[in-house]
Amino acid sequence: MNVSCAILAGGRSRRFGENKFLADFKGKPLIAHVFDKVKDIFDRIFLVVKDRTPFEGVLKDAVILEDERKDIFTPLAGIETALMHIESPYVFIVSGDMPFIREKDIKRLLSYIPQGWEAIVPKTSKGLEPLFSVYSRGCLSYVKRALDRGEKRVSSFFGNIRVLYLESGWDERTFLNINTHEDLERLKEMG
Repeated sequence: MNVSCAILAGGRSRRFGENKFLADFKGKPLIAHVFDKVKDIFDRIFLVVKDRTPFEGVLKDAVILEDERKDIFTPLAGIETALMHIESPYVFIVSGDMPFIREKDIKRLLSYIPQGWEAIVPKTSKGLEPLFSVYSRGCLSYVKRALDRGEKRVSSFFGNIRVLYLESGWDERTFLNINTHEDLERLKEMG
């Protein structure tokens, strides 16, 4: 299947106090856990960051892309950058701070691509999971317009596209992410 992957790691990590994506999680950088889960599924993997310097050499097989909009801190800007650079018709977007993602969940999302949706987004009891979702390249113009309007929420353009919300069968542990050192320690204890 002709789908790229983009790992988003352009956040400021304000609550963490340092670059959380490079923090040690069970003996390797947090972002390496995400990369290890996607590397056997996708031929092209992009790492979308604000500044490439701290990430150089961390993920040898990932293509590093710097956000086009350096002054805007929202995952929506990372999605825009990914959509601008992919050659494939679709991209799987995942946040670089989600160490428990599972291959079977990614493949589940990908299995709906032939139905022609413009976005395929998990929906759990906690809400939408737009940072573990599939987007078509056709979403780019809607993402650009949302950013130009000052939108920060990833879902801000969903009303303009055909979205499949997948509501059942998710292990919510998949969507756990790290924002603080306390989160990091709690997730380390989870195994």
